[in-house]
Amino acid sequence: MMDCTNCNRKVEYPPVPFVVHENMRAQMDLQIRRLIRVIVLLVVLLVGSNMAWLFYEEQFETVRVQQENDRGINNFIGNDGDINNGNPDNYLP
Repeated sequence: MMDCTNCNRKVEYPPVPFVVHENMRAQMDLQIRRLIRVIVLLVVLLVGSNMAWLFYEEQFETVRVQQENDRGINNFIGNDGDINNGNPDNYLP
């Protein structure tokens, strides 16, 4: 069982030398600078990859072809991917 008379006692730690504190602070500053450089590099790469993708997609054109048929039957693929039969209502085969 724990002795509760020692629970309230404040533990005294020896003071940290100033040289150790400065060394740790310098190391943290270097690490923060490295992380900021990495973040900037990642943002630049993200923007570059997005621009490259937009350039790639801009190369393709939408071509519309108007097709005429002597019997009036034109099949086409709609925006939803379904094949629409273009039979007119008054066409009888």
